[in-house]
Amino acid sequence: MSSSPTSTSATDPASGSPTASATAAADLGSQLAQQILRDYNVRNNPAIVASAAGDPTGWKAADTGITLEQDLFGTVDARVNKTLKPASPFDFTPKELIVASPEGAYPRWAVIEFGESERAGGTASPSATASASPADRRVVGVFVQPVADAPWLMENHITVPRPATSVTAREASAAESADARAALQRALDYLTFGREAPEVDLGSIPGSRSSLLIPAKDNIRDTTLVCSTYVPPAGVPGYGNSRAFAVEDTVVLIGSISCSASVMLKRSTTTNAWQRAILGAAETTKGVTFSYVGTIVVSTTPGSRPTVSWWRLSDALAPAVMVRERG
Repeated sequence: MSSSPTSTSATDPASGSPTASATAAADLGSQLAQQILRDYNVRNNPAIVASAAGDPTGWKAADTGITLEQDLFGTVDARVNKTLKPASPFDFTPKELIVASPEGAYPRWAVIEFGESERAGGTASPSATASASPADRRVVGVFVQPVADAPWLMENHITVPRPATSVTAREASAAESADARAALQRALDYLTFGREAPEVDLGSIPGSRSSLLIPAKDNIRDTTLVCSTYVPPAGVPGYGNSRAFAVEDTVVLIGSISCSASVMLKRSTTTNAWQRAILGAAETTKGVTFSYVGTIVVSTTPGSRPTVSWWRLSDALAPAVMVRERG
Protein backbone atom coordinates (compact mmCIF):
# COMPACT_ATOMS: atom_id res chain seq x y z
CA MET A 1 0.00 0.00 0.00
CA SER A 2 1.18 3.50 -0.72
CA SER A 3 2.93 5.22 2.12
CA SER A 4 2.86 8.68 3.62
CA PRO A 5 5.45 10.46 5.76
CA THR A 6 2.94 11.17 8.50
CA SER A 7 0.91 7.96 8.48
CA THR A 8 1.34 4.78 10.48
CA SER A 9 0.15 1.29 9.69
CA ALA A 10 -3.45 0.96 10.88
CA THR A 11 -5.74 -2.04 10.52
CA ASP A 12 -9.27 -2.76 11.67
CA PRO A 13 -8.81 -5.62 14.22
CA ALA A 14 -12.14 -7.15 13.27
CA SER A 15 -11.77 -7.20 9.50
CA GLY A 16 -8.01 -7.10 9.04
CA SER A 17 -8.45 -4.36 6.43
CA PRO A 18 -6.85 -0.90 6.43
CA THR A 19 -8.69 1.74 8.45
CA ALA A 20 -10.08 4.89 6.89
CA SER A 21 -7.11 6.96 8.12
CA ALA A 22 -4.57 4.58 6.55
CA THR A 23 -6.48 4.57 3.28
CA ALA A 24 -6.65 8.38 3.27
CA ALA A 25 -2.90 8.56 3.90
CA ALA A 26 -2.28 6.14 1.03
CA ASP A 27 -4.41 8.29 -1.26
CA LEU A 28 -2.42 11.40 -0.31
CA GLY A 29 0.82 9.54 -0.98
CA SER A 30 -0.43 8.44 -4.38
CA GLN A 31 -1.46 12.00 -5.23
CA LEU A 32 1.95 13.39 -4.24
CA ALA A 33 3.81 10.75 -6.28
CA GLN A 34 1.66 11.48 -9.34
CA GLN A 35 2.12 15.23 -8.89
CA ILE A 36 5.92 14.93 -8.61
CA LEU A 37 6.33 12.73 -11.68
CA ARG A 38 3.81 14.61 -13.80
CA ASP A 39 5.76 17.81 -13.16
CA TYR A 40 9.10 16.06 -13.59
CA ASN A 41 8.17 14.57 -16.98
CA VAL A 42 7.32 18.03 -18.32
CA ARG A 43 10.88 19.16 -17.60
CA ASN A 44 12.75 15.91 -18.22
CA ASN A 45 11.40 15.22 -21.71
CA PRO A 46 12.75 18.46 -23.28
CA ALA A 47 16.08 17.69 -21.60
CA ILE A 48 16.14 14.25 -23.27
CA VAL A 49 15.56 15.78 -26.70
CA ALA A 50 18.13 18.56 -26.17
CA SER A 51 20.72 16.09 -24.87
CA ALA A 52 20.27 13.91 -27.95
CA ALA A 53 21.27 16.95 -30.00
CA GLY A 54 24.35 17.60 -27.85
CA ASP A 55 22.95 20.31 -25.56
CA PRO A 56 23.21 19.29 -21.86
CA THR A 57 21.86 22.52 -20.35
CA GLY A 58 18.27 21.22 -20.09
CA TRP A 59 19.23 18.67 -17.46
CA LYS A 60 19.53 21.34 -14.76
CA ALA A 61 15.75 21.90 -14.99
CA ALA A 62 15.04 18.24 -14.22
CA ASP A 63 17.91 16.78 -12.19
CA THR A 64 20.32 17.60 -9.41
CA GLY A 65 23.21 16.08 -7.48
CA ILE A 66 24.81 12.95 -8.88
CA THR A 67 22.02 12.39 -11.42
CA LEU A 68 22.73 15.79 -12.95
CA GLU A 69 26.45 14.96 -13.06
CA GLN A 70 25.81 11.60 -14.75
CA ASP A 71 23.52 13.23 -17.30
CA LEU A 72 25.98 15.98 -18.13
CA PHE A 73 28.75 13.43 -18.55
CA GLY A 74 26.64 11.29 -20.87
CA THR A 75 25.76 14.21 -23.12
CA VAL A 76 29.26 15.67 -23.32
CA ASP A 77 30.86 12.25 -23.77
CA ALA A 78 28.54 11.46 -26.70
CA ARG A 79 29.13 14.90 -28.19
CA VAL A 80 32.92 14.60 -28.04
CA ASN A 81 32.90 11.04 -29.39
CA LYS A 82 30.29 11.90 -32.07
CA THR A 83 27.92 9.17 -30.88
CA LEU A 84 24.81 11.32 -30.39
CA LYS A 85 21.58 9.54 -31.32
CA PRO A 86 17.97 10.78 -31.59
CA ALA A 87 15.96 10.12 -28.42
CA SER A 88 12.22 9.88 -27.91
CA PRO A 89 10.57 11.47 -24.86
CA PHE A 90 8.72 9.19 -22.44
CA ASP A 91 7.05 9.52 -19.06
CA PHE A 92 8.04 8.04 -15.73
CA THR A 93 5.00 6.58 -13.94
CA PRO A 94 4.62 6.13 -10.18
CA LYS A 95 3.95 2.76 -8.59
CA GLU A 96 4.19 3.85 -4.96
CA LEU A 97 5.32 6.75 -2.81
CA ILE A 98 7.63 4.93 -0.42
CA VAL A 99 8.32 7.88 1.86
CA ALA A 100 8.45 11.66 1.87
CA SER A 101 9.82 14.08 4.43
CA PRO A 102 7.22 16.27 6.18
CA GLU A 103 5.62 19.10 4.29
CA GLY A 104 6.72 22.56 5.40
CA ALA A 105 10.34 21.61 6.16
CA TYR A 106 12.65 22.39 3.23
CA PRO A 107 14.54 21.13 1.42
CA ARG A 108 11.96 18.34 1.16
CA TRP A 109 12.66 14.89 -0.29
CA ALA A 110 10.67 11.88 -1.47
CA VAL A 111 11.40 8.32 -2.61
CA ILE A 112 9.09 6.99 -5.33
CA GLU A 113 8.97 3.47 -6.75
CA PHE A 114 8.62 3.61 -10.54
CA GLY A 115 5.94 1.74 -12.43
CA GLU A 116 6.44 -0.24 -15.61
CA SER A 117 7.81 1.72 -18.56
CA GLU A 118 8.82 1.00 -22.12
CA ARG A 119 12.31 2.20 -21.25
CA ALA A 120 14.35 1.69 -18.10
CA GLY A 121 15.36 5.30 -17.53
CA GLY A 122 14.76 8.78 -18.83
CA THR A 123 18.12 10.34 -18.26
CA ALA A 124 21.47 10.08 -20.00
CA SER A 125 22.93 8.34 -16.96
CA PRO A 126 23.31 4.54 -16.79
CA SER A 127 20.09 2.74 -15.94
CA ALA A 128 19.81 1.61 -12.34
CA THR A 129 17.66 -1.36 -13.28
CA ALA A 130 20.49 -3.60 -14.40
CA SER A 131 21.08 -4.94 -10.89
CA ALA A 132 17.41 -5.11 -9.96
CA SER A 133 15.70 -8.39 -9.13
CA PRO A 134 11.90 -8.00 -9.18
CA ALA A 135 11.50 -10.44 -6.31
CA ASP A 136 13.48 -8.51 -3.72
CA ARG A 137 14.25 -5.10 -5.25
CA ARG A 138 12.37 -2.09 -6.44
CA VAL A 139 13.53 0.64 -8.79
CA VAL A 140 13.11 4.07 -7.25
CA GLY A 141 13.79 7.72 -7.81
CA VAL A 142 14.87 10.11 -5.06
CA PHE A 143 13.49 13.61 -5.59
CA VAL A 144 14.23 16.86 -3.76
CA GLN A 145 12.31 20.13 -3.60
CA PRO A 146 14.62 23.01 -2.60
CA VAL A 147 11.93 25.42 -1.35
CA ALA A 148 8.15 25.61 -1.31
CA ASP A 149 6.57 25.63 -4.78
CA ALA A 150 9.92 24.89 -6.46
CA PRO A 151 10.15 22.01 -8.98
CA TRP A 152 11.01 18.53 -7.69
CA LEU A 153 14.41 17.48 -9.07
CA MET A 154 15.64 13.89 -9.43
CA GLU A 155 18.64 13.31 -7.21
CA ASN A 156 19.07 9.54 -7.59
CA HIS A 157 17.79 6.65 -9.75
CA ILE A 158 18.61 3.34 -8.07
CA THR A 159 17.26 0.12 -6.58
CA VAL A 160 16.50 -0.48 -2.91
CA PRO A 161 15.53 -3.66 -1.04
CA ARG A 162 11.86 -4.64 -1.11
CA PRO A 163 10.56 -5.13 2.46
CA ALA A 164 9.06 -8.45 3.46
CA THR A 165 5.88 -6.74 4.67
CA SER A 166 3.71 -3.89 3.41
CA VAL A 167 4.17 -1.82 6.58
CA THR A 168 4.26 1.89 5.82
CA ALA A 169 7.73 3.44 5.59
CA ARG A 170 8.68 6.59 7.48
CA GLU A 171 11.61 8.97 7.59
CA ALA A 172 14.32 7.55 9.83
CA SER A 173 15.83 9.61 12.59
CA ALA A 174 19.56 10.30 12.83
CA ALA A 175 19.78 7.94 15.80
CA GLU A 176 17.99 5.15 13.91
CA SER A 177 20.25 5.50 10.90
CA ALA A 178 23.51 5.82 12.88
CA ASP A 179 24.60 2.23 12.14
CA ALA A 180 23.87 2.72 8.44
CA ARG A 181 25.87 5.95 8.35
CA ALA A 182 28.78 4.22 10.07
CA ALA A 183 28.59 1.36 7.53
CA LEU A 184 28.60 3.91 4.69
CA GLN A 185 31.79 5.42 6.10
CA ARG A 186 33.36 1.92 6.34
CA ALA A 187 32.56 1.40 2.67
CA LEU A 188 34.17 4.74 1.80
CA ASP A 189 37.24 3.80 3.84
CA TYR A 190 37.42 0.53 1.93
CA LEU A 191 37.23 2.29 -1.42
CA THR A 192 39.81 4.91 -0.43
CA PHE A 193 42.27 2.99 1.72
CA GLY A 194 41.46 -0.68 1.09
CA ARG A 195 40.59 -1.13 4.76
CA GLU A 196 38.58 -4.28 5.31
CA ALA A 197 35.38 -3.92 7.32
CA PRO A 198 34.44 -7.30 8.84
CA GLU A 199 31.64 -5.66 10.82
CA VAL A 200 29.95 -4.66 7.56
CA ASP A 201 28.76 -6.83 4.67
CA LEU A 202 30.21 -4.88 1.74
CA GLY A 203 28.00 -6.74 -0.73
CA SER A 204 28.98 -6.27 -4.36
CA ILE A 205 31.79 -3.75 -3.84
CA PRO A 206 34.70 -5.43 -5.61
CA GLY A 207 37.51 -7.00 -3.63
CA SER A 208 40.02 -5.07 -5.75
CA ARG A 209 39.81 -1.32 -6.21
CA SER A 210 42.11 -1.42 -9.23
CA SER A 211 39.14 -1.22 -11.60
CA LEU A 212 38.64 2.36 -10.45
CA LEU A 213 42.19 3.40 -11.27
CA ILE A 214 44.22 3.87 -14.43
CA PRO A 215 46.50 0.83 -14.96
CA ALA A 216 50.11 1.68 -14.14
CA LYS A 217 52.29 2.27 -17.18
CA ASP A 218 55.86 3.41 -17.68
CA ASN A 219 55.04 7.11 -17.38
CA ILE A 220 52.83 6.90 -14.28
CA ARG A 221 54.51 8.02 -11.08
CA ASP A 222 51.62 7.57 -8.65
CA THR A 223 47.84 7.18 -8.38
CA THR A 224 45.49 8.04 -5.56
CA LEU A 225 41.78 7.40 -5.02
CA VAL A 226 39.74 9.45 -2.55
CA CYS A 227 36.05 8.78 -1.86
CA SER A 228 33.71 10.79 0.36
CA THR A 229 30.08 11.71 0.75
CA TYR A 230 28.88 13.80 -2.17
CA VAL A 231 29.11 17.58 -2.01
CA PRO A 232 27.58 19.27 -5.08
CA PRO A 233 29.44 22.03 -6.91
CA ALA A 234 28.36 25.62 -6.28
CA GLY A 235 24.92 26.38 -7.64
CA VAL A 236 23.71 22.76 -7.72
CA PRO A 237 20.94 21.97 -5.22
CA GLY A 238 21.99 19.12 -2.95
CA TYR A 239 21.31 18.57 0.70
CA GLY A 240 22.42 16.17 3.39
CA ASN A 241 23.84 13.79 0.80
CA SER A 242 21.94 10.82 2.24
CA ARG A 243 18.29 9.87 2.68
CA ALA A 244 17.19 7.32 5.26
CA PHE A 245 13.80 5.70 5.75
CA ALA A 246 12.60 2.95 8.07
CA VAL A 247 10.22 0.03 7.67
CA GLU A 248 9.51 -1.16 11.22
CA ASP A 249 13.04 -1.57 12.69
CA THR A 250 14.88 -1.88 9.35
CA VAL A 251 16.61 1.27 8.11
CA VAL A 252 17.53 1.85 4.46
CA LEU A 253 20.04 4.64 3.86
CA ILE A 254 20.63 5.99 0.34
CA GLY A 255 24.03 7.66 0.33
CA SER A 256 25.37 9.79 -2.53
CA ILE A 257 29.16 9.61 -2.88
CA SER A 258 31.91 11.04 -5.05
CA CYS A 259 35.41 9.80 -5.78
CA SER A 260 38.41 11.22 -7.58
CA ALA A 261 41.28 9.21 -9.00
CA SER A 262 44.38 11.31 -9.54
CA VAL A 263 47.13 10.12 -11.87
CA MET A 264 50.55 11.75 -11.50
CA LEU A 265 52.98 11.37 -14.39
CA LYS A 266 56.77 11.30 -14.54
CA ARG A 267 56.85 13.30 -17.75
CA SER A 268 54.43 15.77 -19.35
CA THR A 269 52.10 14.32 -21.95
CA THR A 270 49.79 15.73 -24.61
CA THR A 271 46.10 15.24 -23.83
CA ASN A 272 43.38 14.27 -26.29
CA ALA A 273 40.05 16.00 -26.99
CA TRP A 274 38.11 13.75 -24.57
CA GLN A 275 40.50 14.45 -21.68
CA ARG A 276 40.27 18.17 -22.29
CA ALA A 277 36.45 18.17 -22.58
CA ILE A 278 35.67 15.76 -19.72
CA LEU A 279 38.56 16.24 -17.29
CA GLY A 280 39.25 19.90 -17.98
CA ALA A 281 42.90 18.96 -18.64
CA ALA A 282 45.33 21.33 -20.29
CA GLU A 283 46.83 20.51 -23.67
CA THR A 284 49.93 19.21 -21.90
CA THR A 285 49.93 17.96 -18.32
CA LYS A 286 51.86 15.96 -15.75
CA GLY A 287 48.72 14.80 -13.98
CA VAL A 288 44.98 14.35 -14.45
CA THR A 289 42.07 13.68 -12.10
CA PHE A 290 39.15 11.45 -13.04
CA SER A 291 35.88 12.24 -11.27
CA TYR A 292 33.25 9.70 -10.25
CA VAL A 293 29.85 9.97 -8.57
CA GLY A 294 27.73 7.18 -7.20
CA THR A 295 25.36 5.68 -4.69
CA ILE A 296 25.71 3.25 -1.81
CA VAL A 297 22.51 1.80 -0.33
CA VAL A 298 22.97 0.45 3.21
CA SER A 299 20.39 -1.65 5.06
CA THR A 300 20.45 -2.26 8.80
CA THR A 301 18.34 -4.34 11.17
CA PRO A 302 19.06 -4.64 14.91
CA GLY A 303 21.02 -7.80 15.66
CA SER A 304 22.37 -8.14 12.10
CA ARG A 305 25.42 -6.86 10.29
CA PRO A 306 24.82 -3.69 8.26
CA THR A 307 24.73 -4.61 4.58
CA VAL A 308 25.66 -2.68 1.44
CA SER A 309 22.65 -3.85 -0.55
CA TRP A 310 23.42 -1.90 -3.75
CA TRP A 311 26.14 0.37 -5.08
CA ARG A 312 27.20 2.12 -8.27
CA LEU A 313 30.04 4.40 -9.33
CA SER A 314 29.83 6.28 -12.64
CA ASP A 315 32.02 8.66 -14.59
CA ALA A 316 31.42 12.35 -13.99
CA LEU A 317 32.72 15.62 -15.34
CA ALA A 318 35.44 17.53 -13.56
CA PRO A 319 33.72 20.07 -11.23
CA ALA A 320 34.79 23.09 -13.28
CA VAL A 321 33.62 21.42 -16.49
CA MET A 322 30.29 20.55 -14.88
CA VAL A 323 29.70 24.17 -13.92
CA ARG A 324 30.39 25.26 -17.48
CA GLU A 325 28.36 22.56 -19.24
CA ARG A 326 25.18 22.86 -17.17
CA GLY A 327 24.88 26.49 -18.36
